[in-house]
Amino acid sequence: MKPNITLGINKPCSKKFENFKATKAGGFCGSCQKEVIDFTQMTDKEIIAYFQNNQKKSCGRFNESQLKTYSTVTPSKRMYSLKKIGIGLMSFSLLSLLTISKSQAQQTNPTVITEASEKKENSNEEINSTTDKTITITGNVSC
Repeated sequence: MKPNITLGINKPCSKKFENFKATKAGGFCGSCQKEVIDFTQMTDKEIIAYFQNNQKKSCGRFNESQLKTYSTVTPSKRMYSLKKIGIGLMSFSLLSLLTISKSQAQQTNPTVITEASEKKENSNEEINSTTDKTITITGNVSC
């Protein structure tokens, strides 16, 4: 397998791609009697895959920016050294030890609020009759 693929057009076709008979991969040129692949909508990876799988010469339609050299060499994965992994693990373990602390919830005493209603007099009722209601509310007050 070649490490690079260089795309270029030696003899550009004088026919308009829009006039070609549409095919699955692009269009068919009646004067050349060849299928012209439409690469304009393909990504760099798709173009590389096409030329790696098709070893024959191909006619194609390209954007100007696509006529370049493509590298087919995939970057190798970096192997991390044991020293770097050890330093990383040691740093992580030291940081995790620093964050250990005892947590306690706050203890609050419940607050009791008592409200007594005032005596009200009503002209329709007897003057001496009164209603006393005591409401007790319990709970925690927090800010």
